[in-house]
Amino acid sequence: MPTRQFVNAYGLAKFKLKTSARYLALLLILSTAIAALVDSVLFIGTGFIGEVPWHVIVTMMVCQTSLKIIYEFLLLPVSTRVIAWLKRKEQCNYFDTTTNFNPFSTRAKQQ
Repeated sequence: MPTRQFVNAYGLAKFKLKTSARYLALLLILSTAIAALVDSVLFIGTGFIGEVPWHVIVTMMVCQTSLKIIYEFLLLPVSTRVIAWLKRKEQCNYFDTTTNFNPFSTRAKQQ
């Protein structure tokens, strides 16, 4: 799983536990913002450090992160409706209380 998706899934799961699944829109934006920032720092940092000046690298990171957050914000009405529909359809609201988020693990956590 790519870094951004892993960080987003991890953040969303942990925020959902902390808030008891309230404030869905805020959770989606917050987890996306953190994941976008991590992704931008890793991608741009490894790709451009030493090749372009620092002020350009920082500008690239800020722009890339901002665009990802804006995109999530624009899709928020669709995301919240799809999530609500899935919860109604499946009659479940899953909480990742026992999920093993170790990306290096080869086994699922035993319950």
